[in-house]
Parts: sequence; C-alpha cells; structure tokens
Amino acid sequence: MLKLALIRLHIPSLLIKFIINLFTRRNNKIITHYGDTIGYRVRIGIDQGEIISPLLWVIYLDPLLTTLNQEACDPFILKSSALLDYSPIEYEQHNLPVSHITFMDDSTLIASSKRGIEDRLSITAEFYTLNNTQANSAKYILLSSEQFSQTVVFDLFPSPLISICTLTLKALALSTSFHFLATSMVKDMAALLSPKKLLAQHVAYLYNVVLLLRLEFRLQTTLFTESTINRIFFPMLSLI
Repeated sequence: MLKLALIRLHIPSLLIKFIINLFTRRNNKIITHYGDTIGYRVRIGIDQGEIISPLLWVIYLDPLLTTLNQEACDPFILKSSALLDYSPIEYEQHNLPVSHITFMDDSTLIASSKRGIEDRLSITAEFYTLNNTQANSAKYILLSSEQFSQTVVFDLFPSPLISICTLTLKALALSTSFHFLATSMVKDMAALLSPKKLLAQHVAYLYNVVLLLRLEFRLQTTLFTESTINRIFFPMLSLI
C-alpha cells in the first residue's frame, strides 16, 4: 500500500522503486551483551528510527487523513482570537475544523460528538483492513471535555471490511492539572511584563506570538470552556 500511496502523489517510478527496496528483503541482528544474535528476516514495514520515516508515514497515511478531513462528520471547530485593536478591544476570529492530530503512526481522532468519533473509528478500521494492518484497541484512550468518567460504547458503521461492530472505551475527564498549567503560564507571563513599560501593541504581540504558541504546544488537545479561558487569560488582558 505504500507503493500505491506514492503513486497517488505522482512520485517518479524510479524513486518509488528505490524507496520500496529500502524496506524489503532485509535481515536484522540484535546487539546484546554477549554478541550479536542470529539474523532474522524483517517483515515489510516502515521503521520508526529511519530519517525518512516521518515523511513516509505522512505519505502512507495521507489517503486516510484526507478522507477523515473531507468525509468525517462533526469535526471539532478550533476557534482562535487574534487581538487587532486595544481601544476598544477588538479580536479577529479564526475557525479551523479539526478531525485528527497525527504524527507518524500516532494518531488522535477528534470530534465534537459521539457520532463523529464513531464515524472516524469506522473509517480508520476500514483503512486498516485494506492495508492488512491492525490497531491495538486496548491502547485506545477516550478523553472527554465533560466532567465524568464512565464506559462508552461506540457502534461502528456496518461494513464488510469491519470485523468488529462495537468498541467499548472508558471516558476520562481532562485533568485539572492542565488548567493549573495554563493558569500558571499566563500568570508568569503577566508577572514578567507588569513592571515593564510596554505599549498595548507590545503586549498584544507577545500575547499572540509568544504566549499562545507556548500554550498550544504544552496543552496539545486540552479543551476548555469559554468562561474558563476568559478567567485564565484575565491577568494578560489586565495589562492592556
């Protein structure tokens, strides 16, 4: 299927042959304290340790990720506000539909409803069947913005490619530690800037370019309500 994914992106045939040969007909040995083990045949696959691996995983999963973006229902709408003016305070709203966050073979499916998660699970299950691969459902973790912890049953859509009809996961509420982390980061930034003589434009720049990017990296897929976000960012807004 990697070959088909490369052809899909119109990669030159000679380069496709070169890439495929890197991951076929290989033998490995394991270095131990007592010397190397006997060589064994390696199954066809993309090694995670190779330099080219992240790029190949993107190409390999591109058909799945494209389908999730285009066909999966009820995506999560990521809303971002950029400060445009400080007197009066004016924001520019940006909306981005998000269906997944993926790096190599590590994926997070994101939806705004239970039906949306079921849709994504069904699409990924069909993809795994077509590619003769498996995902360990025992490692699946369900994170919910709701403050509860219970078992949730997901009904996968009927398909001849799906061998299981339901998937049961235990919902975990987002940890309050993320709330504490965000609050402390904003307070630290506000405390650092408060004694300095800064214009509102300086504060707005540091807010948009520095603080928001740090929060985005540290919090990852953590979700907060609008009222909670307003309370978290109040120390920064009070500087303007």
